[in-house]
Amino acid sequence: MKILIVKNERIADSSLMAEEISRQLRSAGIETITAEAYSTFKLERDIGIIIVLGGDGTLIRVAHLYGDCDIPIMGVNMGTVGFLSSIEVEEIESSLDKLIRGGYSLDERMLLEIDVIQASQRLDRYYSLNEVSFKSVRGRILSLEIAIDGQSHATFRGDGIIVATPTGSTAYSLSAGGPVIDPLLEVLLLTPLAAYHLYRRPLVIDAGKEITVHPLADDQTEISVDGQVKCGLKENQYVIVRKAPHKVKLLRFNEDSFFHTVNTKLWRNESD
Repeated sequence: MKILIVKNERIADSSLMAEEISRQLRSAGIETITAEAYSTFKLERDIGIIIVLGGDGTLIRVAHLYGDCDIPIMGVNMGTVGFLSSIEVEEIESSLDKLIRGGYSLDERMLLEIDVIQASQRLDRYYSLNEVSFKSVRGRILSLEIAIDGQSHATFRGDGIIVATPTGSTAYSLSAGGPVIDPLLEVLLLTPLAAYHLYRRPLVIDAGKEITVHPLADDQTEISVDGQVKCGLKENQYVIVRKAPHKVKLLRFNEDSFFHTVNTKLWRNESD
């Protein structure tokens, strides 16, 4: 088995950290490969684990690239919050010892599958670990028709909406007033952004359902996936959001619960 070390080259000391990790793993007889997060590289077939050096954005990028390869991801937080990362920099040596001994567990996280449709044909497909958001290109009030499993649910007017995974409930959706959801649940979360009228409360639905988002009139709607703008919807185009058939596997080394992490990383940073 080989271990791929992906470093965020934009973060100081990530190269030194990658060398240190590689040295410790090689001393245990484990072959390593190092790559940069924002460069293209081909994933070799015998990669067994991916170690990501960076913040949540770096880990999400790697999840986008290799989430369907069924390879566990170990996040080392070199960013600000590092909510998705399993270890901090000062824990690397002890965590690598546990990794070598197999002393870890796997957290499986649901992904969104996002299809852009026109005339019943799929134009694009994206995957999201956190959320997909719909907002007006011009900064105007947006009108969207929302359907659940093909049945009309609501006509939304406001700044936009977010469709999030349980993992994403602690990201953009949380800042928009959405609830915190246990990531082991399989649900879809709809969170409105500055709703113009009654449809202003978040909605949680079963992940087995599909959500269709259809812009009304000539609204220019921008789609962002995990914070990255992907495309603008043109006339007669719409989006279907569903649970993806594959999941992202995150390595864990301790027994701290999800809610312990929420308290220590999210609420702590809020009070600082």
